[in-house]
Amino acid sequence: MNRGKLIRKHIGEGLSDLGFVYEKYDGGTWIFEKKLDKFTWYVYIYVYRFDPWQITFHLGTDVSGMVQVHAHQLLDGIWERGDLGGYWAYHDEDSMIKVLEEMVEVIRNQGTAALKKMSIPPKISTDNEMYHELYLHHKEFAESFEKRTGIVPTGYNEENLSKWFDYIDNRIEELSKGQYDAAAKRELLEMAAFLGEQIVKYKGGNWKQYLFPKRETFCIIYKSAFSKSVIVDELINCLGLLVGRCLGNSRKWLEEPFYEVIESAVY
Repeated sequence: MNRGKLIRKHIGEGLSDLGFVYEKYDGGTWIFEKKLDKFTWYVYIYVYRFDPWQITFHLGTDVSGMVQVHAHQLLDGIWERGDLGGYWAYHDEDSMIKVLEEMVEVIRNQGTAALKKMSIPPKISTDNEMYHELYLHHKEFAESFEKRTGIVPTGYNEENLSKWFDYIDNRIEELSKGQYDAAAKRELLEMAAFLGEQIVKYKGGNWKQYLFPKRETFCIIYKSAFSKSVIVDELINCLGLLVGRCLGNSRKWLEEPFYEVIESAVY
């Protein structure tokens, strides 16, 4: 079965009247885009890297500061569609075609509205300068966070994470209501640095450059074991997740990637 051919055909034809065209296959992802006057919309289709019989999508724009929207955020029921949360399951060419057609309907009915919302430049956003500040001064920012808040990390576990996010989520609620000024940016950088440095300290992570379309970020990379023989690099965009929470994503959405790190081994 030629998955790429089926994706290009059914997603391409299903979204063609909306102006989407197939752009490229990159890093395990089929990318469709729609160019508008001042920005571009993206649809990313991909199968689960450890199980090619699970497939999903997410949406994005090149509007500065906007986070991506994943399929499960558009359709709650997707959690029950496959064996893996957030993915659709299929088992042959016919069932894959049905899944792709269903994904097209979700993108058309809920996705375009989400893309329109994502096309409005947010009050709170990130830029390359903030990411470089985070990369160059993450140790100082993390130390400042601990000194200012009195939070003393004693390990990377559920107890500590719960305490950290109780404080961080309350502060994000307040920041979202106020002015997005230099002080607010500084506080977001301190929180991002603190969270990232705990992964560095306790889980063997490190800060690395990561390139998105038209954006440069510095994220935390850590190793995760999916089996005795499969070790992969995982990425967490600490600053991007915090900004996403400021823009209205849930606390669970913010916390989930950090809780997943608990299960990773130190290498």
